[in-house]
Amino acid sequence: MNVADERLVMYRENWPVFSTRVIVGQDDRLKQSPELQATIDGIWFNPPWNVPQDIAASEILAALLMQQPIDAINQTIATDRTTRSNLPKPVPIFVVYETAFAGVDGKLEFRADVYGRDGEIGPYLNPERRAVVERGAPYRPGG
Repeated sequence: MNVADERLVMYRENWPVFSTRVIVGQDDRLKQSPELQATIDGIWFNPPWNVPQDIAASEILAALLMQQPIDAINQTIATDRTTRSNLPKPVPIFVVYETAFAGVDGKLEFRADVYGRDGEIGPYLNPERRAVVERGAPYRPGG
């Protein structure tokens, strides 16, 4: 998922197989979506916590992960029992914040830097700037 793009893309064998818009954290530093890497190895059906209806109705991120038809997922949900099912194989997930990235068609795309992070990493992208920043001195182009 790319937070700056507000989009989740699921890949299978390096090809996008599903894409959807997502809601991300606000621009206030304490409410920003974190960047992370993790692995999903199972799914909870009818979990004991409250799942919003619009999310529960989207049994598509389960059918794709379980590699089962939606009807099979619906049958599991219809039992109303809390059930954990292992995925056929663990799925790595990445939540990133990229304001410049290659889209699914390979073209370069840009998004607004709503979290203001580009300015923080910019000096580290230019070797001359990085050397100055690492010494703790202010960067002055050409000098």
